[in-house]
Amino acid sequence: MVDKNRIIDSEPSPIALLKVVKNPVEIKGMKNAALKDSVAIVDFIAMLEQQVKQGKHWDEIKAAKILAQFRREQEGFQGESFTTISAVGPNGAIIHYRPQIISNRNINMKDLYLLDSGGQYLDGTTDITRTFHFGTPTEFEVTAYTRVLMGAIDLITAVFPEKVKDIDLDIIARLPLFQIGLDYLHGTGHGIGHFLGVHEGPISISSKAANGKGHTLKPGMFLSDEPGYYEKGKFGIRIETMMMVTKAHVSHSFNDMKFYTFEPVSFVPFEPKLIDLNLLNTKQKEWLNRFNVKVRNTVGIELQKQGRERGLRWLLSRTEHIPVNNCRNHSPGGIKPYHFVILCLASLVFW
Repeated sequence: MVDKNRIIDSEPSPIALLKVVKNPVEIKGMKNAALKDSVAIVDFIAMLEQQVKQGKHWDEIKAAKILAQFRREQEGFQGESFTTISAVGPNGAIIHYRPQIISNRNINMKDLYLLDSGGQYLDGTTDITRTFHFGTPTEFEVTAYTRVLMGAIDLITAVFPEKVKDIDLDIIARLPLFQIGLDYLHGTGHGIGHFLGVHEGPISISSKAANGKGHTLKPGMFLSDEPGYYEKGKFGIRIETMMMVTKAHVSHSFNDMKFYTFEPVSFVPFEPKLIDLNLLNTKQKEWLNRFNVKVRNTVGIELQKQGRERGLRWLLSRTEHIPVNNCRNHSPGGIKPYHFVILCLASLVFW
């Protein structure tokens, strides 16, 4: 044991604290990078799902390699921001899994597929995770995924005073899992650099932060929102969305305090067949509808501009309007269609 008197409790560099707050040019770049990245992922997954269902061979290593090719087609792409986590079934339960020849599994219609990846672009850095199922998931897989999604939504919609620290927000994303006796063994979020490190300190939404003290958040900071659940030897679920700290619109101002919330930056659809709408509350359903509107009117429009019709069709099928009340099942068949033009108009009042 090291004597506590010999431990240096250093504070973060003031330069690091300035760096994590992005200026207007950096903010624009980060959002643009996330848009291009979302386009690449959507177009890739659309192709992947189609071919898996056709019985064509796909494995973890091949998927990671081809996804990188899709990213290269986007303007300003410089390389991956970290080694892609492409994980099928039980490999997904290994939180920091990396596909290797010895562990490489085929992507199929029986197992969950977890894809955690990111890109470095001249105008920004990205990090996003989505979990897919190309067949029929089990009831428990649906429950676990939905609980993870609920936590992700609760965190990104949280409103908190300026004195609240990043580490204090970690539990918000875990509560839906806690309610049924589940949890995950990693932090909920980390800072993201601007064409720099994909893990940018010192901010971190984790109860196990490096200094144990945490840091206050400020508008212009970019972080990940990535709760998950992992069943050893069976599957892994993680949902990660990039988000930016922004001022919250509140009706009061107690003691002249500022209140903050988060704005989503990456817009890849969630997996409808893994969502049990009966578990979501009204606020969560309304947010999901607004998110889907934004997906259609950012990524959808960009896909159309780039002539990626397959990706656009896939996106539209996964961003249909969901009923806010009287949800009877979690299947896509229980989701009512919503006209694209109406969604475009609705997006004008979103964010």
